[in-house]
This record gives sequence, C-alpha cells and structure tokens, in this order.
Amino acid sequence: MGRVHLARSASGRLVAVKTVHRHLAADETFRERFRREVRAARGVRGPYTAAVLDADCDAEEPWLAAEFCPGPTLGEVVEAQGPLGGADAASLGAALAEALAAAAGGAAAPGLRGGGDGGGDGKLVTSGRLYAYGADGGRKRWERPSTGPETGWPTGLGGLSAPVVADGLLLHWRDPGTLEAVDLAGGRVRWSRALDGVARLPPAVSGATVYAAHGDACTALRLGTGEPRRTWRLPGQLTGLGADRAGWYAAVGTTALHAYNAHTSDAG
Repeated sequence: MGRVHLARSASGRLVAVKTVHRHLAADETFRERFRREVRAARGVRGPYTAAVLDADCDAEEPWLAAEFCPGPTLGEVVEAQGPLGGADAASLGAALAEALAAAAGGAAAPGLRGGGDGGGDGKLVTSGRLYAYGADGGRKRWERPSTGPETGWPTGLGGLSAPVVADGLLLHWRDPGTLEAVDLAGGRVRWSRALDGVARLPPAVSGATVYAAHGDACTALRLGTGEPRRTWRLPGQLTGLGADRAGWYAAVGTTALHAYNAHTSDAG
C-alpha cells in the first residue's frame, strides 16, 4: 500500500511520513478514501496516539506525516527483559485503553511502523476483492474474494482493510464470518474456517497461533491448519485485538481491556 519514511521537518523535528504507491494513487476511489481517512485521523487526539502533522491527498504520491514515536516494540522489550511485571502490564493496558478511547470517535490514525510495506509485496482489499501486487513495478500476482469496508471490515489507511501476513500466509476475512489463510506465493487457499458472529477486526498472530475476534468472542486457531484451539466469550463487542509472546489482548467498548496469558489461557 505504501512505505513509511523517517524524515526531519524544517525545524529539525523527526516525523514519520507515509507515501502511497503510485499504482494506488492513480485510483481516484482510493484517493477519496484516503482523504476521508486523513480527515478522521486529524481528529484523533490523546497522550498515547501519534498526531497527524500534515498531509497532501492530491499530490502525485499522496502522503501523510505524523509524530515519530521512538522506542522499542513490545516484542523487543519482552525478548530483552522477559515478561512484563504486574505493574508494567497494568500501565500498558491503561495506556492502550486511553489510546483506543481517543480513536473511538473516528478511524484510528494509520499505522506508522518501520520496515516499509511488509516484505516487498503490496496487499490491498477493496470492493470485496483481495489483490496481491509484486514490488517489481506493481504487477498484479493474484486476487481473491474478500470482505470489504461496505460489509463490516474495519477501516485502515485510506478506508481500506488491513490483511495480516504471517509465515508465508495472508490472513483475511473472506466474508464477515469466515477467516481464510491464503498462500502468498500463488494465492492458493491454505485453509478456511467459519466462525459464529460478525468479524469487525483483523486477526492477530503470535507464534503459531491466530487469534480471531468475531462478535463478542475470540477464538485461537493453529496458524498452519486453521484448527480451533479454544474460544473465549467477552462481555461485549470487541473493539481492539492484539497478541504477543505473553498472551493476547482484547478491548471491549472504549474503556475495558482484557489480557490473557498465552500459556495458561487465564485472564490477567
């Protein structure tokens, strides 16, 4: 979809600038969704969100600049220092809840991470189709049916959905109740799993486990086969989902955050 660059403003301030691939910028439908997303992202304000500083939706290559937030990822911290202690985990949960509450009034600010566009292949979901493009000139490699924003998919950069890539598989909701794993190399469906309830969040992956939020439930599945391992019921519609080595995390509404241990499956 695009690349993230670390840049410096005229005053010397470090900023994260996301530029959109040219072949997407040529699509006026994409540009209009990008404009809507930028307008929504400008309204997100909070101590734990990256503020949008500037954007140009009409440039030859549309771009968005946001605050650069230096620091290690959660995975890097856990790898270097071990699992978070109770106080640190509680502080992290409170900060995440505040960030989700700040974004609840509109679309969350587009993800701005290092590492470019995730391994050199662009992926895009729009109007009910999933397309895979190669990095070598944007040649389309394959396409699949997929749930688009009109049928309940959560919006991301440009109002589009955000497929998840892990271990050579692209995970997406083929429809609001069916999670599908597609082989990145050729678009072959590796597995498909129907789950009850309507899915409104992309799945989260940690190690060999996929966590899928559907309705008021979260199901853990084996990444390689799609076999369900366990389902948890939560007290309300899930509005956020994440996972790391320590466990998985689900936001319910705009104020409650639930954390589960990856090894015991107990709430923490």
